[in-house]
Amino acid sequence: LQLRAIDARVVATQRLRDPAWIETLLDRDFLLTDRNGNWLEREEFLARQREPALFAEVDRNQLQVRLFGEVAVLHGVLHGRTPSGERLQLRTTDVYAWQDGRWQLVSMQHTPMRADASADTAVAAPAITAPWRGTDPQGDDFMVLTALNAQYVQAFRAADAAWYDAHLAPDYQVVYGN
Repeated sequence: LQLRAIDARVVATQRLRDPAWIETLLDRDFLLTDRNGNWLEREEFLARQREPALFAEVDRNQLQVRLFGEVAVLHGVLHGRTPSGERLQLRTTDVYAWQDGRWQLVSMQHTPMRADASADTAVAAPAITAPWRGTDPQGDDFMVLTALNAQYVQAFRAADAAWYDAHLAPDYQVVYGN
């Protein structure tokens, strides 16, 4: 959920620029492959973020978040309209690395899609194939809550859906602020 919230803010900056926030998100070795096939390093990308926005309207759908240890890959489709009225549809891939206790954007790639191309995806979310087999913490309330919080964070970083399935209520919700 944290990466989805970050992604929503990244998408919003394509219409409402926020270069200071983007600068804090980007890894020092960030690299973008833009829709024209150009590579932009961090400083070039940040310079573009100070220019007028490319999109007058923008949204993302088909977002998939895939975790691989301390790396996350986000795939999605970005739909937008430029200020001149041109419609754009881009298939996107964003790569994040967990560094210094937060997600850092390492790489982005934007691939233009033909107007008649389907934005549907055939990739399904992985099914939980086995129940969680870990051990629940024991002790006083403080020790148990501290250990459960550590397990929660580890489950998030490891994409351990079985841990969540075993520990979170069916109506569990997370709310992230800006």
